[in-house]
Amino acid sequence: MASSAEGRRRAKQIRGQVPADPITSRLRRLEAENGLRLSWRDLADELQQVLAAVHGNQTAMDDFARVIAGMTSPAEFFSEENVGLILAAAA
Repeated sequence: MASSAEGRRRAKQIRGQVPADPITSRLRRLEAENGLRLSWRDLADELQQVLAAVHGNQTAMDDFARVIAGMTSPAEFFSEENVGLILAAAA
């Protein structure tokens, strides 16, 4: 029981750190920075680039798995700094 209570506590902590919708937040920030209206397709293209760069990068794959498992916040994984590192490693 202690481990499930700890898991719930951690999940609640992560949810408190992540914007309600990090994808929408990122899209709106990109729009503001570029002075234009972006589509979900634009964001999907960016996501595809990041996930393609994750492929073959064991550290990035492990980090992405932690996001899927709820152990790492999506905001942390998809931060500009982390995405930059992932893309640079793939170049």
